[in-house]
Amino acid sequence: MNTGHHPPPNLRSKKGRWQTDATHDKERRRENAEKTNPLTRSHPEPTIRSTNSTNITCPSDNDSIFQPMDHTSLYFRLSCGLDYPTSLGAADISTLAVPSMNACIELCAATNDCLGVSWEEESGRCVTKGKVGSSAEGGGTLSALKIEKPAAL
Repeated sequence: MNTGHHPPPNLRSKKGRWQTDATHDKERRRENAEKTNPLTRSHPEPTIRSTNSTNITCPSDNDSIFQPMDHTSLYFRLSCGLDYPTSLGAADISTLAVPSMNACIELCAATNDCLGVSWEEESGRCVTKGKVGSSAEGGGTLSALKIEKPAAL
């Protein structure tokens, strides 16, 4: 006998309301999708590191934020394995051989109108970007895009 205190066997309680198993499963799938989608997933508070004190390496530094040592009002977010080629809308400002991704970010920070860089780890080629466009997988390429000051700061 159902006295109203116990739900039928196909209902579950969630936050004080009863729902069917199908509704419960649908909500659980939506919540999991939000957690794994890079556009809706919450990111931990960023740690800002100086290009002077950190040797940038991938994949350990992927998605990290770096601040050029001589331009402390600028911030760059690193992406491992991505490039921004001109065939996908980027506009290159200059190309120069530099010894590290750190130096490549510093070069962008010192270049007027630079919005980001791509650095080829094998050749040391640093390409400063005046326009970014779309990204493409770039194997041994590291990219860093200029970003607004993170809200956590």
